[in-house]
Amino acid sequence: MNEFIQFAVIGVAIGAVYALLAQGLVLIHRASGVVNFSQAAFAVVAGFTFAALTQSSGWGAWTAFGFLTAMGSIAGVVVYVVAIRPFRDVSQLTRIAATLAVLLIAQALATLKWGATSVLVTPYLSSRLVELGGVVISVGQITLAVIACVLTVVLWAGMRFTLPGIAIRGVAESRRATAALGWSPELLAAGSWALAGALRSIR
Repeated sequence: MNEFIQFAVIGVAIGAVYALLAQGLVLIHRASGVVNFSQAAFAVVAGFTFAALTQSSGWGAWTAFGFLTAMGSIAGVVVYVVAIRPFRDVSQLTRIAATLAVLLIAQALATLKWGATSVLVTPYLSSRLVELGGVVISVGQITLAVIACVLTVVLWAGMRFTLPGIAIRGVAESRRATAALGWSPELLAAGSWALAGALRSIR
């Protein structure tokens, strides 16, 4: 039974990472009406960059995390402006193809820079282990799961009960109607891509 619980705890921690990536996907889809296939590729780039900054350049873990979160937001806006915004009036399939192109470019650049070798990333959360009833639990894993749960609730409440959240949902349905109500579809979409870019760095 303890072995089952042990693997369940590990699974929850891994699931929290996928949940954070999925939140970015949902956020972008609600704002732009497109599935962003490049989300995971940028998360991989963030992981490699974090390892390089902390292990080779001597950066502190939290300093690197803050830097990558900011860079992730900027990268999200750049991808939106360069690859998505010019195709806002074409078919959804074309916009999806644009995200696939960004995915391939990000993967190619990561391979050229770091190669295909796996890299162990030093966690910025606590790696202290706690034993409860024969089950070893990492404080960092539990913290990550809590962060994912809290962000899920915050994003859900923000989308459902705040005016910007409702406006973001409205952009995907009708850009013209949202603009008629005084909201800028471009700013809402860019903000959503920026937030999704920041979520890629939390892992």
